[in-house]
Amino acid sequence: MGYIGKQPTKVPLTSEDIVDESIESADIKEGTIVNSDINAAAGIVTSKVTGAVTSITSHGLATSATTDTTNADNIGSGTLPDARLPATLPAKSGVNLTALNASEITSGTIPEARITTLDSTKLTGTIAVGRLSNAPATDLTPVHQGIATLGLHIGVADNKAAFNLPNAFIDTFEDDTGIATETDTDRDSSGEYVVTSSEITVSGAYTADANTLLLLHMEDTAFTDSSTATNKGDPTINGSVTRSSTQAKFGTYSALVGSSTSNADSLEFADHAHWDAGSISYTIDYWLYLIALPPSAQTYPVSRFSGSGDWGNYVDANGAMRHGIWGVSEIYTSNSVVPIGSWHHWAIVKNGGSDTKIYKDGVQVATGSGNFSDCSSALWIGGQNTSLTSTSSLNGYIDEVRISNIARWTTGFTPNADSTTTGTNATGTLVSTVQTAPTATTEVSGVILYTNASGTNVLGTDLKIYLTANLQGTTPNWTGTNWTEAASYGTAQTFSGTTKQVKLGKTTVTSGTAIAMKAVWANQVAIIASAYETGDRSSTITVTSAGLTIAGGSLNSGLVDGSITTSASTALNWTTHTPASGAYLQFALSTAKIFTDAKWYQDTLDTHGTWQWQGSNTAGGASGYSNIGSTFTLGGGGTMPAWAISQLDELNGNTTAYLYYRLAWQSGAVSYNSWLGEIEFKVGLDVAGKVAQLNGWAVNY
Repeated sequence: MGYIGKQPTKVPLTSEDIVDESIESADIKEGTIVNSDINAAAGIVTSKVTGAVTSITSHGLATSATTDTTNADNIGSGTLPDARLPATLPAKSGVNLTALNASEITSGTIPEARITTLDSTKLTGTIAVGRLSNAPATDLTPVHQGIATLGLHIGVADNKAAFNLPNAFIDTFEDDTGIATETDTDRDSSGEYVVTSSEITVSGAYTADANTLLLLHMEDTAFTDSSTATNKGDPTINGSVTRSSTQAKFGTYSALVGSSTSNADSLEFADHAHWDAGSISYTIDYWLYLIALPPSAQTYPVSRFSGSGDWGNYVDANGAMRHGIWGVSEIYTSNSVVPIGSWHHWAIVKNGGSDTKIYKDGVQVATGSGNFSDCSSALWIGGQNTSLTSTSSLNGYIDEVRISNIARWTTGFTPNADSTTTGTNATGTLVSTVQTAPTATTEVSGVILYTNASGTNVLGTDLKIYLTANLQGTTPNWTGTNWTEAASYGTAQTFSGTTKQVKLGKTTVTSGTAIAMKAVWANQVAIIASAYETGDRSSTITVTSAGLTIAGGSLNSGLVDGSITTSASTALNWTTHTPASGAYLQFALSTAKIFTDAKWYQDTLDTHGTWQWQGSNTAGGASGYSNIGSTFTLGGGGTMPAWAISQLDELNGNTTAYLYYRLAWQSGAVSYNSWLGEIEFKVGLDVAGKVAQLNGWAVNY
């Protein structure tokens, strides 16, 4: 081949071999340029590189010529080594998250530990009661004091301007320092008011219920029967039985029997089916005060003894109490059990067909079988058949005789007794301490704050205020008569809650400098003592239920109709089942009452699970219930066959008058086997009538 110019040498070429001093891609016709063919000092512009660079060792390329490995979007697979991760990388739990916008949290739950104290202004909606803790109670006494003081100051200022009486004395009854004397009144330190007060005796005398066949209180000269359902009227008085106030267990009187030995003393009731106790449960109980034991033979508190086969109980000459059927059988205590010269309670209880026990002051002292019969004799209290000798009469007092057609007790018990309580008295007087006027005055006025705690009190009738400028005598027996009733009682202004402010008119009094006030109460209420309400109460108590299935009978006619029988017309029973959650028996009252105990009658010993008493005053009774006492098992108790009476005494301690009471089911099944015959409620000490509270007073002079 011919050449123009110098013939090229073999590779490597030199610049002398290249005519135009550059090699174009078109000049390379075959073969491959390898790495060693490229001078290390040569540079390749990145724009000349196309396709994917898979591996360049010691490439020397600028950062801009490589893939941007700082962008996480370019990491599509593989695992980052720990060395590439910072120590404070946010964890899944949220630890190390900062400046996180709440709008970015769209699911899941934020743990409580991640929530700091929350400002109440950030809360909306309603917080369930269960989510609220028990906040500490707030002592509102300073608030009450401040309100009372303000009310009196306002009245005093008005009187000062109206009557030109520049001086004043104010007392809000925070303590006793402003009180000179109290007669049948008392300052309530917690409520800071004054009411009439005295110690009241609450009688332990029985109240007749549906099972009472005879009840003698011995308070009237005729010794009238006080039972309601089966009243026997007045007894025949044999011999010289007298009503005596020398001794009395309850009330004022008892019956004195056997004061004369010339005849047989007794109270006699004619033969009646109610005295037949041969086949039913039966209870005779009474209080006995013997003057002496019988000199011979025996003396009879209660009996039908007229001949063989009749029943009765008696005390023998050795001081043993006996009960039995004449000529057949008897049970008796040991000798010297019947005391002389003191009151003791005796009960002869027949439970079912034959089991009979004698209790002295609630303690069992004898037991046996039978000992009651059906016969045709009269019933005698304090003696026996009048044809028998006088030595069969008591020589002593008998009180509160009761006969019942159920077993009142089947185990030891505590007999009824009188108790005392503090209650409102009908009248009362309060006198302030003496204030000394700078000069003698004949004009005074004042202000009172009072509350109608019960009823509506009329100022000037039920509560009177007197003023004086010439108080005489000394505390506590002020001898002066220089008291003048307030000239007028202004219009009552409701000042706070139910407390009313009343300004007194300018009153002309005997001239002097000894200023004082006096309050006189009248017509205040007495206390209603605790007692069981019995008989038909369906007009004042409405019984409803929820979550309980009734098999027979109905609620009102079954539980509050006053009848205790095993009949669907006067009782009810449930199916055997586990009640629905929230099940209850509800008793809606026509007026709010304080229930402190209850008796539950059923004809078996079956139990019906665990229950809880609750009370509410929320209108309609659908909500607002508070628990009363502790949970308890409903049913059981007693010994069959007889009506089993359960004392639902978890109501003990209740001091709130509720309109609605509930037996709220808690757990366990109810039984079909029991007829539920009745429930009786014991009404606690309550107020009916007028009670005026004096919350504060002031005198202008």
